[in-house]
Amino acid sequence: MTPDFDTVAFDVARALDDGDVARACDILRRFPEHADELTEMIGDALMASPHEATTPAPKEAHPMTIDELETTFERHADAGEYIQFERIEKPRHPRPDICAFLMLHDLLPGTRDMVSAAEHDEIWLDIDLEALAAVVTDSIVRDLVRCGVHLSDDRLAMFT
Repeated sequence: MTPDFDTVAFDVARALDDGDVARACDILRRFPEHADELTEMIGDALMASPHEATTPAPKEAHPMTIDELETTFERHADAGEYIQFERIEKPRHPRPDICAFLMLHDLLPGTRDMVSAAEHDEIWLDIDLEALAAVVTDSIVRDLVRCGVHLSDDRLAMFT
């Protein structure tokens, strides 16, 4: 069932309010039946921000490889970002684990459980790394690391 325009427009507006144009464009791609109205909405938001038009696209705009994704997680963890949730400017939720789940769901919507396995004090997330690498940005990886997400055995994981 396709959501109505108002629901989709609300999600786009929330992404734009957060300054996340990439997420707004991703929503646009998922709902082509609303493309004309959403494209106009996104364009209006960009025009309202004079710095957007002159700012070059960030380096992170290209899809990552899995190796680049792993390196990006390591780089942010090594830089002291691991479990620094208070550094996230506009968290999607006040709880770090739920914030990470919502960020991942925004990137890779799904209907299955987010947690695929658990053992002792670690949970593994049901996220396809190749699919994540294709859509994630450096800043999103940084915020995931700040929520406590790390790579473990070639899977996303979190400690409990």
